[in-house]
Order: sequence, then C-alpha cells, then structure tokens
Amino acid sequence: MLFDVVSPIVPFEIFDRNYASGVYPFPDKYQKHVHGMIEYTKISDTYRAYEYGINLNTVKKSSTMFRAEYLN
Repeated sequence: MLFDVVSPIVPFEIFDRNYASGVYPFPDKYQKHVHGMIEYTKISDTYRAYEYGINLNTVKKSSTMFRAEYLN
C-alpha cells in the first residue's frame, strides 16, 4: 500500500536483499522498481544519493530492532 501512495508522487527504487532468492518477492506491479541488494561497502553512498528513504523489515521478533509498540 505504501508504494501505491508514493508512486504517483515521486519515482522510487527498491533495493531488495532477497531479490535473487525469491524469498518475499514484491508483487509484479513493482518489479520494474526492484533492484538486487547493495554491497555492504556501498550502502552509505547509495542511500546518500537519495533525498528520501524508507527502510522496511520482515523480521517480526528481534532484541535489537526498534519497535513502535514500545512507545505506548
């Protein structure tokens, strides 16, 4: 749903670390935006090249990841 809102407003690209594995594939309508993963040494430079960034994770339970439910 997020991409449906963003796509009419700004062009976007998706960097997917699971792209080649087929795990959690993006729907067909977004495939033209999907790129493979970025090498670890190039992540910072790549992210700086964009004005905005959104980071999405599929991990549901992590002792180190921020979770909004802790704000309540």
